Amino acid sequence: MQWGIPTAISLVECIKSTTGKLDIMASGGIWDGVSIAKALSLGADSVGIAGFLLYLLVNEGESEVIKILKNIEEDLILCMLMLGAKNIDQLKESSIVITGDSKEWLEQRGYDLSCFARR
Repeated sequence: MQWGIPTAISLVECIKSTTGKLDIMASGGIWDGVSIAKALSLGADSVGIAGFLLYLLVNEGESEVIKILKNIEEDLILCMLMLGAKNIDQLKESSIVITGDSKEWLEQRGYDLSCFARR
């Protein structure tokens, strides 16, 4: 059983409620370059993955952490390439379509998601 609000949903709720007045850090549920790209494109100013990396360090060792960090970087670069983003600022302005459970949840909460799809 999962407990809590998924990262993408909590991120949109936070960004919509602060209206750009605060820097937002996405953390929890972030473990790869795709998750980082999603968080940044939803509007996060930064992303934290410390828990995942500490778990790897303790259980797999330093070499595995370095390997995973390189994979994360490669995945993030590929996501940016597919979205036509040359840098993080452009990634944050990429048009994205929110679907599935996240869409249903956010629409039930009254959020207009078209602002993400039409940037």
